[in-house]
Formats: sequence, C-alpha cells, structure tokens
Amino acid sequence: MFKGVSPNGSQWKAQIWCRGGYLYLGTYDTEREAALAFDIAARMLVENGLRSAELPVNFPKHQLGELRSLSDQHYKGMFEDVEERLT
Repeated sequence: MFKGVSPNGSQWKAQIWCRGGYLYLGTYDTEREAALAFDIAARMLVENGLRSAELPVNFPKHQLGELRSLSDQHYKGMFEDVEERLT
C-alpha cells in the first residue's frame, strides 16, 4: 500500500493532509497513479512553502522529474490537476 492512497471501488483515491484537513487529489485507475499524485502534491507543498518539512513519499524524486518531461498528456494533466487543487 502506498502513502496517501486508498481503494475507491475499482479505482484508487489520492489525498494529502493540508491546511488542517485532507485535500482530495483525485481518483485514478491504478494504485501507482494515485501514489504519483500524492508524491507530486507532497513535493509541491514544500516547494510552495505550505509545509516546512519534507513528507514521506512513495517514489524517488528523480522519477517525478522524468514524468514532468514526458509528452504523455495524461501525466502532464496529473501535474496540472494536483497543482490546481493545492492553490
């Protein structure tokens, strides 16, 4: 089981603790995609000064950097969706 991920019917839900409550990050087809959404949000919270300490994450940072450069619209959309929810 990945951090910030829970089953939601036949899909997987991602959420993260932010501003005194859980922030819903979306529902994804795979557990791995939901875990990636959590990791993206965790790192964005620190980068944007909304958290002072690093959160435990599911994947090494270099894997997220590789995903940012992918041309696959699905993953680009995931970054944009998570960023929108955090602002």
